[in-house]
Amino acid sequence: MNRKRVKQYLMLLLAIGVIAVVASGSGTFASFQAETQNDNNTFATGTLFLHNEVSGTTCTSESGSNNLQASPACQTLFSVATLSPTKTSTADLKLTNAGSVNSADIKWDLPTACGDAAAPIGTLNASVTDTATSIVVTSLSQDLVANTVIKLTDGSSTKSFKVTTTTATAGVGNNTTVPVTPVAGGTNNPHTYATGTTVITFDLGFTTTPALCSKLKLSIDEVDPTTATEIGCVYPSVTNGVACVVANGTTLDSVPTGALTALGTGGLNAGQTRRYVLSVLTPSSLGNSDMTTQAKFSLLWQLEH
Repeated sequence: MNRKRVKQYLMLLLAIGVIAVVASGSGTFASFQAETQNDNNTFATGTLFLHNEVSGTTCTSESGSNNLQASPACQTLFSVATLSPTKTSTADLKLTNAGSVNSADIKWDLPTACGDAAAPIGTLNASVTDTATSIVVTSLSQDLVANTVIKLTDGSSTKSFKVTTTTATAGVGNNTTVPVTPVAGGTNNPHTYATGTTVITFDLGFTTTPALCSKLKLSIDEVDPTTATEIGCVYPSVTNGVACVVANGTTLDSVPTGALTALGTGGLNAGQTRRYVLSVLTPSSLGNSDMTTQAKFSLLWQLEH
């Protein structure tokens, strides 16, 4: 091979070497890597459940639509059929946060205003006409003495009957047959008084427009969930360590209605229970015109986070 050809061959080898070095260097830099990875990132909601216990019976918010328990209603707090002046009635309520999220407040109100009406003394068990000589009453609330006058009201139709023989109650959920004699008068008779729509009340001429809601006074104490030791008054004023003065309570027609407000101070942490004693006082000013009347109201409790 001549000198010129050798020189060209060497130049070619040199060019190939440079290319190889460049290619090799480039591959070396690409192999330097560092990486990390965070998997399974999730967000999950907690729970806020309110359990309401009265007389050993518990209802739960989660049993209702959208965690708002409304029907069936929780246990009744008060059912007083023989109210009298200066009487104080009490009820025991436990509220438990059965969820996993702490509540900042316990709020409450009357969802609708306290309602005044004539007090029913039982439920009609079987339909009767306005000429009936006996009436079957379910859950008669008190004994009926002979010559007492009771009234049936079905819509705009009314009829009064005089009890002919003293009749003792048969107990809640049981039927009592009341012997009666129709009293002259009434409205829209003849009429058949139907079960489910007929209200049975006493018929007293001196009873005026019912107004118990403006007379009965409500106060609420908080007590220890286990020992019932007084913690303090939480409504209508907050007084730590001191029980409410029932006479200073708020009349039922003045209790917050349709506007939830905090009960006392503080919330309810997950898994904890707060216990309240509700007291309703009948004032000494209750008079004859208040006989056979009733005040009826509901109480709504709410947890907020």
